[in-house]
Amino acid sequence: MAELIGEHSGNYLHPSTPFNGEKAATGSAVRFQNLPPLLTPLIGREQQEQAISALLLRPGIRLLTLTGAGGIGKTCLAQKVAADLISVFAHGACLVQLAPISDFHLVIPTIAQTLGLRDVEERSLFESLKAFLRDKHLLLLLDNFEQVLEASPALVELLQACPSIKIMVTSRAVLHVEGEYEFSVPPLSLPDPLHLPAYEELLHYAAVALFVQRAQMVKPQFVLSEDNAAAVAQICIRLDGLPLSIELAAARSKLLSSRALLGRLNHRLAVLTDGRQDAPTRQQTLRATLRWSYDLLNAQEQRCFRCLAIFVGGCTLEAAEAVCSAAVDLSFPVIDLVASLLDKSLLQQSDRDGDEPRLLMLETIREYALERLMDSGELEATRERHALYYLALAEQGEPELFGHQQRLWMDRLTWDAENFRAALQWSQTHHRKEQLLRLAGNLGHFWYMCGRFSEAMLWIETALREVAPDVAVSARIKALYIVALIASHLGQSDLLFGRVRECLTLARQHRDGRGFVIASWALVHDLLSGGDIIGARAQAEETLTFVRAHAPAEDSWTLACALNAFGSVVLSQGDYAQAQQLYERAIALFKEAGDLWLYGELHLFLANVYWAQGDEARARTFLREGLAIHDQVGNAWVTGWFVSLFGKIALRQGDIPRARFLLEAGLKRHQQVGDQQGQALLYALLAQAAASERDYTLTRTLAAQSLELARAVGDTGSLILCLEELADVVAAQGEPEWATVLWGAAERYREASNATLPLVERLGRARRVEQAKRLLGEQVFAEKWAEGRNMTAEQAIEVPPTPGWTSKEQKPVRGKADQPSAEQLLLDPLSQRELEVLQLLAGGASNQEIATALVVAPGTVKLHVSHILSKLGVNSRTRAILRARDLGLLTGVISRPVDE
Repeated sequence: MAELIGEHSGNYLHPSTPFNGEKAATGSAVRFQNLPPLLTPLIGREQQEQAISALLLRPGIRLLTLTGAGGIGKTCLAQKVAADLISVFAHGACLVQLAPISDFHLVIPTIAQTLGLRDVEERSLFESLKAFLRDKHLLLLLDNFEQVLEASPALVELLQACPSIKIMVTSRAVLHVEGEYEFSVPPLSLPDPLHLPAYEELLHYAAVALFVQRAQMVKPQFVLSEDNAAAVAQICIRLDGLPLSIELAAARSKLLSSRALLGRLNHRLAVLTDGRQDAPTRQQTLRATLRWSYDLLNAQEQRCFRCLAIFVGGCTLEAAEAVCSAAVDLSFPVIDLVASLLDKSLLQQSDRDGDEPRLLMLETIREYALERLMDSGELEATRERHALYYLALAEQGEPELFGHQQRLWMDRLTWDAENFRAALQWSQTHHRKEQLLRLAGNLGHFWYMCGRFSEAMLWIETALREVAPDVAVSARIKALYIVALIASHLGQSDLLFGRVRECLTLARQHRDGRGFVIASWALVHDLLSGGDIIGARAQAEETLTFVRAHAPAEDSWTLACALNAFGSVVLSQGDYAQAQQLYERAIALFKEAGDLWLYGELHLFLANVYWAQGDEARARTFLREGLAIHDQVGNAWVTGWFVSLFGKIALRQGDIPRARFLLEAGLKRHQQVGDQQGQALLYALLAQAAASERDYTLTRTLAAQSLELARAVGDTGSLILCLEELADVVAAQGEPEWATVLWGAAERYREASNATLPLVERLGRARRVEQAKRLLGEQVFAEKWAEGRNMTAEQAIEVPPTPGWTSKEQKPVRGKADQPSAEQLLLDPLSQRELEVLQLLAGGASNQEIATALVVAPGTVKLHVSHILSKLGVNSRTRAILRARDLGLLTGVISRPVDE
């Protein structure tokens, strides 16, 4: 029979010391505890600790496997949980190290040996182990099981024979046996790379906290500061939040600054090599850790693993099957190989409700897989299959962007944006010119809808220059009209006219209604901006004629687009009734076609019509509906126009703080995509807001920015608006001379462009002009008006104000002369970002509005608000605003009611 070796001393078992086997055999006094003490705290695993402990305490769970990639921290986490629960199990917890063995037949002997059993002839060791554990209430922790998976059935047999034991396993692969529960250990928490919080908040993220702690172990003077915080955060992000990778990187802090270390992480595997000497060999370098996992794969799994490295940012199962099937023996379906790689923690799966799950490979793992792909000689063939797949996907998705599947395809193309970039790069590098044009042309509308103007212009213009005009004509038409659309926003009129002419010619020849109408819309838009209303009307009428002659009757989208262009022309001519009629017909047709993007945008156009007629209530209703639609579609950059019109309405109502908030939010949107026409309009409106507060220095600065952009893009409309509406504001502020000069200058530009003054402006403008005339007298008024007509717009805005007025002084934001500053009164001062949130909060902005203004996620705003309340020592937003005002943090800000 089996005998016990080792002596029980206190509550610690050491297998090398003999102890009384009889007492152990009865189970009355044996209590196992061989868990090594943690020499450093376990960072950022509190939530996982609690979840795993809760699972192990459930009566129905006997076998729990902690899975995850190599270096993710399974062992440390499992040991911490076992230590937490040791008092719950009457016979304690026993750690069994399986890393040193590779023969699955040795698993049972290793467990027995760790427990102090040895084999004798009377019965098998496994039977002795079952007999020994049958009456034990014990937690077995089996560490590193992935290389001995064939022993998994023995664990089930052991559990069946011993009803009071539980087994926790750490493994890079699931066991796939009866009764197994799996807990996937995630990477450490990471900040959002696009919206990094203030540096003092970064330590709330476990990955950053771990890096700092480990860096201080090799360099005690290391601290997280404003100078190095962004680099440290990016290091952790680049290392996927993997604890082993972060520890290896932090060890380099003794030699390299954080920025220098970040610069070297393009080759992670070469940098992360300086592991602890007491760590297992497989964990002393990152490459060794990954090689351990790779060597456990069979040949087909290795080939699939290498092939999947070609995807950037993950892929769908369909993409994996299309690209990898040719690289793998078809007797092994790709779906089975992918499932195996998921089980072995070399792939991850994203959770997207209702959609096909997305396969992801951590970048750290992908770098190793790419090395193996290059070494195998399969790299170029795999890249070609990848590029061809994404060309087919782009061609399949492009027409769907105009119909009922628009949102689905926008999401799908967005998820694969990095893969499309890789396919474009490969096509260009390998001189696949036609393929490059087809890919870029079919991605153009997607880029335009996302506001990715620079990327679109780069690839499409490159493709158009390299491919002959008679090659891939359908893709060329798409490429041409997208360039024209974007050029209209960027103010590149010469480029626009050249591309529009070619596009219209090709579209006529090939009777491409969609190509003709989109190119025509870009041209109409540009002509209107430049003040050529006659030319714009002629083009819009020609477009309607072409569509009615050549577009199929069921093509509601093309007709809607043509009506849209014509509606913009008649609106510019002041025919509000016809504009409303055309827009309402177009909006119904876009809805019928399923194009929510343009259906939402037409709400903006109709809101403009109602606003121009003075119906602000209806304008706001359409704006809100349009915003809701664009939120549904995910259209971020067009939202800037909606927010801007809300700001314009607030400006008209005299709510300057809210107007400024909305206008600045809209400006940020337009700046993000490089929409200079939108920026010109927003600077003009912000100049009005500044003038309303008599801050004429700021007024002139903002107006000058507006005029500079308006001239650069040839936008006469924004130029006129800047002059006229600024004149209205300064007239109301008691500056009739300056206002008259501005009106005179604007009149010359309006006459030159045949632009009609909106109906809503006429009555108020006439009243303000008459009032200025009374104040100045007929002669002075006429002189100032004539002066303005002979001035450029830039000269008109520089006219000095009437003597007696001075530019508004900027009041300090914090504190008062004889009072302690807010920093002195607050033990934990507000960060700059928290001050920005507080200012917007005091202005009545919601979390969503603040997120829009600061270009952060609503969840980030919620976190900032929580910190503000904590630092100010209050429990509500209203009290926070009152407290902040008492501290001098909100000087000059008009508070509005806030929702708690």
